[in-house]
Amino acid sequence: MFTFATFTPLDHETTVIFSQIGRTFAKRVPFIGKYLSHFGLRVLKEDQLIVEGQHPRPIPEALRMEAHVPSDGVQVRFRHRWYQFLKNETEHLLVRGSE
Repeated sequence: MFTFATFTPLDHETTVIFSQIGRTFAKRVPFIGKYLSHFGLRVLKEDQLIVEGQHPRPIPEALRMEAHVPSDGVQVRFRHRWYQFLKNETEHLLVRGSE
């Protein structure tokens, strides 16, 4: 089974989520695709009220103010680079046609 998901913020209040899930098992079992789709939608609907009811705190700029575990490494590095970018401490890419 594989899952691919992207989370694209549109503004401070809205994020579009696109996901694709595939399976490499039980390909010839009748109705399993329909069952798994129904189950996945049920789980998403259960989570929807909780997710939409959350009001996350702003992320502190100082990464040392948070407790991190090794699996946070990718997010910590991204945020570090993002703050450098925002403060103009890193090179910016120039996209052709955007000059």
